[in-house]
Amino acid sequence: GSQWDDVVLFDESYAFREHRSRWLYTGITRAAKRLTVVV
Repeated sequence: GSQWDDVVLFDESYAFREHRSRWLYTGITRAAKRLTVVV
Protein backbone atom coordinates (compact mmCIF):
# COMPACT_ATOMS: atom_id res chain seq x y z
CA GLY A 1 0.00 0.00 0.00
CA SER A 2 0.87 3.66 0.04
CA GLN A 3 3.31 5.07 2.57
CA TRP A 4 4.19 8.61 3.63
CA ASP A 5 7.01 10.01 5.75
CA ASP A 6 4.65 11.84 8.12
CA VAL A 7 1.14 10.70 8.97
CA VAL A 8 -1.42 12.47 11.15
CA LEU A 9 -4.09 10.04 12.28
CA PHE A 10 -7.31 11.44 13.71
CA ASP A 11 -8.72 8.73 15.96
CA GLU A 12 -12.28 8.59 14.74
CA SER A 13 -12.44 4.87 15.37
CA TYR A 14 -15.73 5.37 17.20
CA ALA A 15 -17.24 5.74 13.74
CA PHE A 16 -15.78 2.38 12.69
CA ARG A 17 -16.47 0.27 15.79
CA GLU A 18 -16.73 -2.98 13.84
CA HIS A 19 -13.48 -2.37 11.97
CA ARG A 20 -11.56 -0.35 14.60
CA SER A 21 -8.50 -2.62 14.75
CA ARG A 22 -8.13 -2.79 10.98
CA TRP A 23 -8.70 0.96 10.60
CA LEU A 24 -6.04 1.82 13.21
CA TYR A 25 -3.57 -0.73 11.83
CA THR A 26 -3.93 0.65 8.31
CA GLY A 27 -3.45 4.24 9.47
CA ILE A 28 -0.49 3.44 11.70
CA THR A 29 1.39 1.32 9.17
CA ARG A 30 1.32 4.10 6.55
CA ALA A 31 3.86 6.17 8.49
CA ALA A 32 7.46 5.70 7.36
CA LYS A 33 9.10 8.17 9.78
CA ARG A 34 6.62 9.97 12.02
CA LEU A 35 3.13 9.22 13.28
CA THR A 36 0.96 11.70 15.15
CA VAL A 37 -2.28 10.40 16.65
CA VAL A 38 -4.89 13.02 17.51
CA VAL A 39 -7.51 11.84 20.00
